[in-house]
Amino acid sequence: MEWLLVSPYNISEEVQLYGKPTVAGEWKIINTVLNPRAEHIYKLEFTVGKSITESTTSSFEFRWETSASASIGFASFSTSASLTAKVEKTSSSTWREEKKVTRQIKISPGKSVVTWQYVFSGEQCDHKAIFRSNILADTGSTTETPDERADKELVYI
Repeated sequence: MEWLLVSPYNISEEVQLYGKPTVAGEWKIINTVLNPRAEHIYKLEFTVGKSITESTTSSFEFRWETSASASIGFASFSTSASLTAKVEKTSSSTWREEKKVTRQIKISPGKSVVTWQYVFSGEQCDHKAIFRSNILADTGSTTETPDERADKELVYI
């Protein structure tokens, strides 16, 4: 049997006993190749999924922390249309246990490549969960995030 707390004014509205979680997302640099001298293919290994080292764990989990409900929870608690759109475009691997993924990047002489990964975070009470998404983007600078680029091209791994 599963229990749900609902609003007495609207029984289809679930009430959060501990308040709503804070959910956010940001671009983080995962690799930098600045001013390369030769053309080559770079093999980048990175992590996708719920971070074991950056997330807090206990015997109790909020529904938004579990892999089965994380994407639904993040989308419903988001206060930003941009964040909600990114949540909806991620793969299910974003919300599961972390795993290593490999991507190849073509490096051209003199052209810097900074690879960014979109990272979701959620906090409620003393619980924190970090989800590294499958959304990547390349820029030419460590100071220019993908959201600042008009011609940005996102890569979904």
